[in-house]
Amino acid sequence: MSTTIPLPIAAARRPSELFDRASAALPPAPMPSTPLLASAHRLLRDVWAGWRERRLRNATRCALLQLDDCTLRDIGIVRAEVESLAAEAHGGVAATRARLLKQAMPMG
Repeated sequence: MSTTIPLPIAAARRPSELFDRASAALPPAPMPSTPLLASAHRLLRDVWAGWRERRLRNATRCALLQLDDCTLRDIGIVRAEVESLAAEAHGGVAATRARLLKQAMPMG
């Protein structure tokens, strides 16, 4: 009977995390010289940024929805605010919650 030594297993990474890390390491692409190519480049860049923002907002929303009501209450939100909070956290809408908190608790 042989004994094996358990090796630490690195946390599994999602493919999107690997892609984000790889794309962050690449130098920025030079802007195309023709106006048509420049417009197409801007369009693709904006589509990519929108997709990434929606993905992050959805991940935040899913993480908050997995919490129970007691935990949500402990961090100061209710289940009905999850969509709004996720949109505020990722720049989808103006962050009104932070402004209200500053008014309610003035600093020093």
